[in-house]
Order: sequence, then C-alpha cells, then structure tokens
Amino acid sequence: MDVYAKSFIQTIKNTTSLTPHITHTAIHTGYCSKISTQEAHFYFCFDHAFLLSISSAMLFDDNPTKDDLYDLSKEIANLVIGHAKVLLAEQGVHIQINTPSFLGEITLSNPDLKGIHFAIEEGKCSMYKESVC
Repeated sequence: MDVYAKSFIQTIKNTTSLTPHITHTAIHTGYCSKISTQEAHFYFCFDHAFLLSISSAMLFDDNPTKDDLYDLSKEIANLVIGHAKVLLAEQGVHIQINTPSFLGEITLSNPDLKGIHFAIEEGKCSMYKESVC
C-alpha cells in the first residue's frame, strides 16, 4: 500500500478509533487544505460529513463552527503527512514538510491530479498528490 494511504488510515484510526476504508468515489469539492514537501504538494478535500465524524470522535464536538472545521482540515493534513514522514524515515527516506494551509470551501481546479479516496461513516475525503518537479 502506498505510504501516504497507509499513513492516512493509521492516523485517522489512531486519532479517532474510526477506520477509514479506500473507496473509488473521488471528491473535488469541499473543505480543502494543502501541505507540501520538497517533492510534492498534497491536497486534502473533505466533505462536511467526514469532518463532522472526525470532530465528534477527536474533539467530542458534534456541532463544530466553520473555523473549527477549517482548522480540523489543516490538522488532518498535518497529521497524515507528518506520520508519512516518520514511515518514510524508517525506510531511509527523509522529507521536509511545510505548514498546512486551508484553501477554502472550494472545488479543486486541477482534474488531472492523482488521488486516493477514503470514506468513514457517511463522510468522504480525497487526498491528491502533485509532483513539484
């Protein structure tokens, strides 16, 4: 399994006790965040239901504010890529990561991005990787 997909599943499971599963359903519209390494940009696109499930399980908050959802979007991106950094270091690969940014409630504009798609409960999330080259 791709190290980033493995990191996503392990991070969500360890942080919330919810186990995401890989799905073929991509989402391009939602709460979108970006985090970069020296080699790639990673875009995370969450639907509202996904972030509500995470908020409930991680923050014990069933009614988060918009700002809470924006912060949660960035935090998940940071946790997932941070954990991937640890997994890669165990393989002798070292990466640096930047601070995540919230892009907004948007539709990602690049339809050519390759992604991995996840679901928990009724929620969905897609993680896209764009090489920097």
